[in-house]
Amino acid sequence: IASQPVHLTRTAKVDTVTGEVTYSNWTTGSWDTVAVPVVAGYTPNISSIDVTPVTYETQDSNLHITYTANAQSMRIHFVDASGKDVVDPVMVSGKTDEVKRLGTDYQANVPTGWVLTQGATPVPTEIAFGPDGHDDVNVLIEHGVKSISHDNPIPDGQKTSTGKVINGGHESDLNRTVTRTITITNPDGTTKKVPQVAHIHRDASYDDVTGEVTPGIWSTDTWAKYKVPVIDGYTASQAKVEETKVTS
Repeated sequence: IASQPVHLTRTAKVDTVTGEVTYSNWTTGSWDTVAVPVVAGYTPNISSIDVTPVTYETQDSNLHITYTANAQSMRIHFVDASGKDVVDPVMVSGKTDEVKRLGTDYQANVPTGWVLTQGATPVPTEIAFGPDGHDDVNVLIEHGVKSISHDNPIPDGQKTSTGKVINGGHESDLNRTVTRTITITNPDGTTKKVPQVAHIHRDASYDDVTGEVTPGIWSTDTWAKYKVPVIDGYTASQAKVEETKVTS
């Protein structure tokens, strides 16, 4: 509270015979200029107080200065490795010295199909506005990648979280059966077939934004060694069939 008293005076003459009192004019004064204090982040209802003349007709004056918090805002950007916005930024609005909380006052979710890059700044759980607002926040994100097991291949037509068809990772892409057939022709012309079945597989992954599939490395298997039956009086074209590694 600041007080500005102004004292006004006048003189008086008294007629000693009649007792009549004669007054001079009142003096005048003024209330000086007052600099309204600056409060960062706030706006006063009165920006300045100028010099004000004071006469004998002037009544006491009371001026009340109040401050209103300024509007503040900031943005949360979801950006890729190039620094480009993936989606429109999230605008968070408030006032000086106000705190806004995630989930209550604003929503800021990583876009569908994307994930937070390891070590990146997370989505802020609260925003505290200072006198100059709050700096924008960049949240670095990247395409989400999901695994595909050869035991659980992708059905035809399945889509990513973003609605892209996953073109790959199907049963035929991840599992193969390879058969070696040994045919034995007996002296009497009859034949016997001995199938040897090998199973190989691989896992994969897909980009949850684009649907692009990245295959893994194929496993290996073997066709076992086979000993050709001995028939007395005859010589086989080969005595055995060697074990063979089966690859992709």
